[in-house]
Amino acid sequence: GGPVPPAEVPALLADSDALVSGTRGGADKVVLEAGAACVPAFSPAPAFAELLPVPLHWEHDLAAALEQFIALTPADRDALGRELSARVREQHSLDRWADQIVEAVTR
Repeated sequence: GGPVPPAEVPALLADSDALVSGTRGGADKVVLEAGAACVPAFSPAPAFAELLPVPLHWEHDLAAALEQFIALTPADRDALGRELSARVREQHSLDRWADQIVEAVTR
């Protein structure tokens, strides 16, 4: 549906079962935003290979990844969203980024 104004993103994510990002190059921040909101996010980007739990990272076959996701129970889909949210908080929080900057500068 085109670009979404930043103020509308939270409501859009709240109404979504999952997010699909087709960006194959760099990391698309919308994947982190969805993950932080406990919304499972699919992405083929290598930058997210370790962040996204299976089946959320797909390299070649999005349809197969979506079929795996759809076959999950609602509780398992919710658990996948919570797992992604925990990973985003652990690996991509402002505190984590600040620690990495300090570590890099003090080497």
